[in-house]
Amino acid sequence: MPTLSNMVVPPPGSWDEFEDVTLSCLKIKWSSPNLTRHGRQGQPQAGVDIYGDDDLGRFVGVQCKLTQQTITTTIVKDEVAKADKFEPRLDAFFVATTAPTDVVLQKAIRLLSKERVSQDRFPVGIFFWGDLFQELVKNELEFKKHYPQISLTSQPDTRLGARLLSLIDIAYFGLNLRFYMGLIFGEVGLMSGEDPHQFQAVANIVEGCATVLLDSTKLDQLTEMIEELARYSLSCALGEEDKLEGWTPANNLAVSIEQLISRLEYGLTGKELAAFTAGRLIGAWDKTDVLNTRLKTLTPELEKHILASITALSTDGALPDEILQEIKRYQKSDDPSSIYNTPNKVYNFVRRMVLYQEMGITQPKRAAYR
Repeated sequence: MPTLSNMVVPPPGSWDEFEDVTLSCLKIKWSSPNLTRHGRQGQPQAGVDIYGDDDLGRFVGVQCKLTQQTITTTIVKDEVAKADKFEPRLDAFFVATTAPTDVVLQKAIRLLSKERVSQDRFPVGIFFWGDLFQELVKNELEFKKHYPQISLTSQPDTRLGARLLSLIDIAYFGLNLRFYMGLIFGEVGLMSGEDPHQFQAVANIVEGCATVLLDSTKLDQLTEMIEELARYSLSCALGEEDKLEGWTPANNLAVSIEQLISRLEYGLTGKELAAFTAGRLIGAWDKTDVLNTRLKTLTPELEKHILASITALSTDGALPDEILQEIKRYQKSDDPSSIYNTPNKVYNFVRRMVLYQEMGITQPKRAAYR
């Protein structure tokens, strides 16, 4: 029986199949059975291939782009312009692509989304093939529809890969909840037009990781706290909470959640400990860079520990060249924007390493632009 660790699991080769896979992935991600494919080939679709409700109850549209390489910002903007004409009006719009993760494109879409929100238009997001496949492996029935030749129940490496990704993410995001609250809800965030609903997305990531990592009792406890934190924070941002209490309850909840997540580290060994450590250290580096006004904060000691955790996480015990080169550029660069983005790039490189080595995901070779 082949395993996902030694099998290439490429994106679908046809646009029709890719739309079908994307529909399955987003139904899983958003727990939204009412998502629907829009029309058929040859019919005008106003830039929307899939529509329905997401996990926030928003009416969303998704455009699927089958591509051999990355897509451009121009392509995304063209699809957004089409989606602006979709009826009824969308609350959010996403591009789903077979392309590998592209941090430059991610940044461009974040800026585009922020600009649109400030103009009272729907925000924009993107899902890469790695993001989609990560959702698909969470549901064996949906997975079997598209990959009937592979059995998830006999794929220990797949389950390990899902746990490693969850440990990286819960450490990177979950140990920095107060930091994200400050970025999104703080004075600077509000002045720059940050969408307060962004914090719900961070909370969803942490909650999703917890479903992979925790038993039912601990999961229920953490889920209840995360949902309360997201609800209260949004209410505070919208001025709906008692001003006498203000942000104190939210801050206390965030501290408690961070402490619960921090305790996970004591029960981990081997690659799982390396994954959690990598997420924790890169997250700390990212936070420190931002809080220090884009000054270089990667000390030799911190760099040593980050690289050691990534090496321990790597299947072959070798550091990917892209990570080493990115850190070298960071140390040499005088460009504040480059310094600011590097920790997030390294975080994405580490996730991609796990996707490639543990889950068999590779860049598409056969697909072409639709």
